[in-house]
Amino acid sequence: MMCVAGGVFMRVMLVIMLLLVLAAPLQAQAISREQALKAQKLQEEALALFGEEKWEEAAAKCEAFLKIIPNDSTMQYNMACANARLNKPEDAIAWLKKSLDNGYAEPDHMQQDPDLAALHKNAAWEKLVERAKQNEELGGPLDKGIEIDGVKTIEAMPEGGLRYRLRMPKEIDVKQPPRLIVWLHPSGGSMNSTVEKLSPELIKRGYALLVPTQKNWAGWSEKDITKLTEKTLSHVAKTEGLVADKPVLMGFSAGGQAALLLWQEKPDAYGGLIISAAYPLKLEEDGIKTLELPEDKAALKSTPILAAVGDQDRGLATWQRAQNKWLDAGVPLKVEVVAKRRHEWLFTGPTLERAYKWLEEVRAGKVPTDNATTRPKRQVAI
Repeated sequence: MMCVAGGVFMRVMLVIMLLLVLAAPLQAQAISREQALKAQKLQEEALALFGEEKWEEAAAKCEAFLKIIPNDSTMQYNMACANARLNKPEDAIAWLKKSLDNGYAEPDHMQQDPDLAALHKNAAWEKLVERAKQNEELGGPLDKGIEIDGVKTIEAMPEGGLRYRLRMPKEIDVKQPPRLIVWLHPSGGSMNSTVEKLSPELIKRGYALLVPTQKNWAGWSEKDITKLTEKTLSHVAKTEGLVADKPVLMGFSAGGQAALLLWQEKPDAYGGLIISAAYPLKLEEDGIKTLELPEDKAALKSTPILAAVGDQDRGLATWQRAQNKWLDAGVPLKVEVVAKRRHEWLFTGPTLERAYKWLEEVRAGKVPTDNATTRPKRQVAI
């Protein structure tokens, strides 16, 4: 048995399991805590059944998992393995195609996997292996953007970095060149079109927007982060008329978690964080832990954070527990609690307008923060 018990499976799951426990991002509806835990249990049971060579039962567990999280490329790959073992080559090929469409990118594993050995003589096999190689080389499916009136668009693929698209003013004010905002997507999709629609308003407020355009959208691995911070950001910094040092990080769900972890590691490397449905938590192999404040106490005081969280989001309690401690330590934190909302993208309507005001203050060199009258008091069980 090989399937996908390690490799990209474990790396991606370690990045997104925290979000699964609270609620799955980028689904039509956020899943409940119970569904998230059920998905985790189904995954563990499926892998155990693969080990016991109980292919039909393993396939049933994978199918049940995919009803909760439909676009998980790893579990789709496992469905291909199970169907190949059950002598259902056409079904196996169909599941493998779905997995590749959602970013599966481990051709070596795929070719060595004994669960898929029966497919090697299938006419589609070589093309599928080639797809996996292309995903590996390119980092995943390409997200194509559209032209936006009044916005200059630059696309690039830096060597060793993440391919990106930059939205910036067509004409640069040399006295106030735009500062960079970097988009960190949620698990399950790029959501680039949603944030790129904001670029004209961001430009009005003195910013430019960078979005990654080709990677595995399942989450943020350490390799992804290294490509972004060490290669992509240094490449975009060469763009004439752009201020790219200390970018503002904008993230949703898994992307917001990535932003918080980057800030924790190097708080003075970023000009601010603006995050939706992300929490002051860190996932480690032995469980979920409270996110510790950065060791550099002086640096953490200079990076403002705007965190939006729904009042029906179980993650609200984590901010309520952390907020006073963070504010007392000097973190310039504002927690925006949005009424009647769950784990979802929250920067719309009045919340978006307040986010624009926050960005204006940050662009002006201010450090907006909550005070004693704006700290939420209601406790929510988690």
